[in-house]
Order: sequence, then structure tokens, then C-alpha cells
Amino acid sequence: MFWQRAVQRLGAATTLVYYYLQPGIALVLGAMFVGERIRVTQVIGIMAVFVGVLLAQRAGLQENVPRIAAPVTRRSP
Repeated sequence: MFWQRAVQRLGAATTLVYYYLQPGIALVLGAMFVGERIRVTQVIGIMAVFVGVLLAQRAGLQENVPRIAAPVTRRSP
């Protein structure tokens, strides 16, 4: 339900970026509730995913910024 609402509000392309955070959330929940051990390779992988999500978000924010050209000045003849 939350996922579909996010797709409606943010759009599919923006919401898809957060899809890649699911393994990290599952890792943390597994450690908390089931007692799974977290390995160093898992932490490195989750950090790489997190950095990728941040970079994708930054790129998306920069694309939406309107670019305004400098005003054109006219010279009198």
C-alpha cells in the first residue's frame, strides 16, 4: 500500500530508486528479530547501495532545476 502511494505521489522513476534499499532493511530487521549475524561484506554492499541511491537522488534533483539564461543586453547602434 505504501509503495503504490509513493509511486502515485513521486512517480515510478523516483520510487524505483528506493527499491534498492530493501535488502538493507531486510538485513537490519533480520539482525534485530531473528538474530542473524551481519557480515562485513554485507555492510560494504549496503553502503554501496546507499551511496548509489544518494547519487541517483542528487542527479534527479539537479535535473528538475530550471536553468535561466543570463539576460541579453542590447547595444544601441
